[in-house]
This record gives sequence, structure tokens and C-alpha cells, in this order.
Amino acid sequence: MARYTTAMQLPWQRRDGDGAQLSAVVAQALLALDLELVHTTRLQVAAAASSGGRWPGSLRLLISWRQPAAAAAAVELQLELLSRESMVTGAPVSRAALSQLVAGLMQELPGLQAVGPAAAGRPGA
Repeated sequence: MARYTTAMQLPWQRRDGDGAQLSAVVAQALLALDLELVHTTRLQVAAAASSGGRWPGSLRLLISWRQPAAAAAAVELQLELLSRESMVTGAPVSRAALSQLVAGLMQELPGLQAVGPAAAGRPGA
């Protein structure tokens, strides 16, 4: 099973006390990328893609975050992508999907920046 993680930062002005608005914004971005929402809370959004659609193979992903310390601080998002592809082969399909996903999120979420190791194409933890 392939597992990749990356960190991203999103400029965010907190508009509510519990993070529900950020969760809704992230969920909308994932829907725009043709992913199916599986689970949404105030601190994370889980989504999936099945093979045969826009995404190659069957993927699961989780985007999670902590509330920023200050009201005007950026939020650090942690993205984790899982697939059934073998890491023995280097998981090229999963790596390509991660790159596509990060690029798509950057288009859907203005100001989003990839700051983690997977942004350079390396596997995460």
C-alpha cells in the first residue's frame, strides 16, 4: 500500500469559532476535483476516488489541520494519500495523483502553498 503525506499552508482568517467554515471550503475544493466526500469534521475532511474516473486507481485521502493560534494566521494543512499501489514499484501512479491533487488544490484554494516533502515527489511517513 502506498502512503504519501505533504504539508500545505493556507492563509486563513478565522470566521467562526470551531473551524466549520474551513472544513466547508476544503470539502468544496475536493468536490470540485471530482472526489467523493467520505467524512467531514471541524478539523478534517476525508475523501475518496474510485478507478475509472478522473483519478487513476482507487485513492483515499485525508486533509487535517489545527486551528491557527492567531485569528489571522495561516493554517497548516496535512494531506495524507493512500492507495493500493505497491511501494516496491515506487508507486508512480500514486505519486502522480498526489502531484495532480496538490496542483488542483492550489487552483481551488487561493494562496495555498505546498511546504512538505511530497511537494518534491518524495514519499512521506
